[in-house]
Amino acid sequence: MALRTKARLTGGLTIALALLGACSEQGTISSPEEVAEGETAASPAEPALPAFDPPTVFDQASQAMIDTPYREDSLPPLVLHGTDAIVAHSDGIAFVDALSGEESVFLTPPGAPAEGGPGPAVAHIEDPPTIVETGGATLALVPFIVHRETTGTTAPGILLELVAADTDTREIVWTAQVDLAEYDPDYEMDVRVIGADATTAILAATGGSASSDDNTQTIAVDMATRETRWRQDHFTPHLYMEGTVLGCETNPDADLDETAFSYKALNGATGIEAWNVPDRDCGWSYAAAPGIAAVTFPETYVWFSGEVEYAESFHLLDVASGEAIKVYEEYTAYGCLFDGEAVLVCGGWSYDTGTQVVGYDAQTGEVAWSLPDSGRIAPAVTAVWHGAVYGSTENGAVVLDAATGADIEVEPGMAPYIVNEYLGVGMTESGQVFTQPAVG
Repeated sequence: MALRTKARLTGGLTIALALLGACSEQGTISSPEEVAEGETAASPAEPALPAFDPPTVFDQASQAMIDTPYREDSLPPLVLHGTDAIVAHSDGIAFVDALSGEESVFLTPPGAPAEGGPGPAVAHIEDPPTIVETGGATLALVPFIVHRETTGTTAPGILLELVAADTDTREIVWTAQVDLAEYDPDYEMDVRVIGADATTAILAATGGSASSDDNTQTIAVDMATRETRWRQDHFTPHLYMEGTVLGCETNPDADLDETAFSYKALNGATGIEAWNVPDRDCGWSYAAAPGIAAVTFPETYVWFSGEVEYAESFHLLDVASGEAIKVYEEYTAYGCLFDGEAVLVCGGWSYDTGTQVVGYDAQTGEVAWSLPDSGRIAPAVTAVWHGAVYGSTENGAVVLDAATGADIEVEPGMAPYIVNEYLGVGMTESGQVFTQPAVG
C-alpha cells in the first residue's frame, strides 16, 4: 500500500478539487533571438502599465497568447517579472513580452541538453523559474539535464546544470554543474529547483535509470562558489524556507512492519537533520508564512476486522523547531496558497464539513473564514496574492477579500493562475496560456 507524498505546489496551482484537465501543445517561436552565455540582450524598459496591488479587473480585449511547453493537468513553468513572462523549456529559458506574447530572448544553457543522445530522452522541467535576489541582482534559476563533455576514455553521462539568468539584462551570468552518476536513455528524469536564497539553492532530481526511478536526490548548491555542498538520496524535498529544507525521507529497505517514510527538516547549509516529526508519514507541505509551514500528515488505521481506514491531520509548524503552532485533527488541507502578507488559503475536507475553501491566519492557524456558508458557494481557487483570492464559480470569475472571504469583484474578466501588479496569466479550456493586463 503506497502512501501519498506531495512535492511543493507551484505558486498559482489551483486548489479546486480537479485541476483544469487541460493540455497545451508544445510549440516554439518561429525565429527567436538566441543569446549564448556571455552575450547581453537589451535590458527591458520599465513597465509602462499602471500597477494595481492587488489587481481585481483585467482587460479581456488586450489578451495575448503565450507559447509554453506542454503540461498536462498543471500550470506551465512560467513566472512573471514585471511585464516579462520568463518560461523554462527543456532546452533553454525564454523571456517573453507578456503584453504582446512576443519572445524577445531565448537563452540556451552552455551544456548540450540531453535529448536524442546518451542520458534521458526527455528532461522534464517541473517548476517555473525560481526568482532570487543575490549580490544586488535578481536572478532566474532553471535546472537542465545536459551531456557531460567526453574526451579520451571519459565515459558518457549526464549532468544537472543549474543556470542563473539576470532578469534585467536577460543574460546568463553563471552556471553550476552537478554530476549525476546513473543514467539510461530509456528513462526520463524530472528536475526542479525547490527553493533558493542568497547563499544556497536546493535542487531535486528524480529518475534517470531503472534503479533510481523511484529515488529522488536532493542537492544543495552554494550560490557563491557554484559547488555542491551536500546531497542526499531517497529524500524528496518539499520546501526550502529560512535556511531549512522540509521533506520526506524514504527507506527503500523497510520491511512491511517498518515505517517506510519519515518527515524531516534538514539544515540547508550542511544537510544535517534539524528535526523530525515522529510517528507521522509524509504528506503535503506548503509555505504558510515566513518561518511557518503548513503540512497535512496522512495516518493509517487497521481495525481488528482487517479493514483499513485513512485519516489526516493538518498542522502549522514552526520551521526552526518543528513545534506545532496549530493542529486540526482528522482534517485534510490541500493546495494551500499564501497571499504573501497575512492569509493562507487552502482547500479543505473533513467528514463533518465536506469540501471547503478556508482562509487561515497564516501566523496562528486560526480560521478566518470558510466557504460554502449560508447562501454562498465555494469558488475553485486559482491564485492568491496580496490580499486577493482569485477563482471561479458556476457564475463566472470572482475575486474575494483574503482576510474576510467576501466578494470584492464579481466581474474581474478572468480568474488568473499567476498574477502580479501588472498582469494575470490564465488558461483556456484547451490548455492555451494567455495574459491580460490589469486595469483595476
